[in-house]
Amino acid sequence: MVAFSFGSPSDRGSEGLLVDKLSKQLNIEIEFINPSLSELKSALDKTLAVQEAPFPGASVIAQYLVFERAKERGVKVLLGGQGGDELFLGYRKFQLFFLGHLLHHHKYLKSLREIASLVPTMVQELPHLSQFWEQRMRYRGKGMETIFNDVRTDDLDLNCKHDLPFWFRQLADVTKISLPTLLRYEDRNSMGHSVESRLPFLDFRLVEAALALPTALKLRNGVNKWVLRQVMKEHLPKEICFARYRSGFDVPQARWIKQGLGEHIRTKIKERGENKSGFIPTETEIDRLFSNQQFVQREATFGEAISTLWLESTTKEEFDA
Repeated sequence: MVAFSFGSPSDRGSEGLLVDKLSKQLNIEIEFINPSLSELKSALDKTLAVQEAPFPGASVIAQYLVFERAKERGVKVLLGGQGGDELFLGYRKFQLFFLGHLLHHHKYLKSLREIASLVPTMVQELPHLSQFWEQRMRYRGKGMETIFNDVRTDDLDLNCKHDLPFWFRQLADVTKISLPTLLRYEDRNSMGHSVESRLPFLDFRLVEAALALPTALKLRNGVNKWVLRQVMKEHLPKEICFARYRSGFDVPQARWIKQGLGEHIRTKIKERGENKSGFIPTETEIDRLFSNQQFVQREATFGEAISTLWLESTTKEEFDA
């Protein structure tokens, strides 16, 4: 059996060290994907071609490279963990939604206990607090600022309606918000390499069972995915099973930008600078709007840059259609 992981055991910013430890414990051969700058540049262009649509972060490129390595190894089918966070309330937002739900229903004592239980998690997540703060407006129904003022968009309410049962918001993530988008990225990247991606968490029986579980079995004492952790505690290293932080499918995007990926994106935008779409900024604005500083300090900038590249390959008539 062979597994694939994006990162490196020598990179303290990735999960490589933990992945290496787990693979040795389970006697699984592990392939680490740790691309060079030239490989990243090439993969960005290929990922955009495979996706045929913009994507918000470099993790989609990393996923493309994982499937590329699987194809190189002759692997035809991969098992993935997509859906686990949606089914077992793994995202940080669910902890905040739940707290808001308790406050809305005047369960103040339980709210205080929930806040206290979240303190260890907040300490672990200190490096990501600025990112969480930037994301807050999305969940207050106000959206995020964007450089594109003329693009038609449909409003999607990401907030949690506290007058409805809490599981309604979880169901929205499964059926129309989070999971459908992530599955589209994965399907495009896997099929772009003729690799089949199978997702055990999305077996319909497990989906139905997980949605039916009471919230207390998914969120407890400030810990998300509680029931999964209990089931797996005898099979996984403690530092994995009971970790308070979550990195998701994380990549060193800021480091890549500084190392040259930012300059590559700006160059590609200028090369396609015919302004066919009518939505992109002028060439003099490109260096300012998509500077390395903007990429690092403002999360939405990466997605806007990728959207600009995509719009430049699409005429305004095609976009309107």
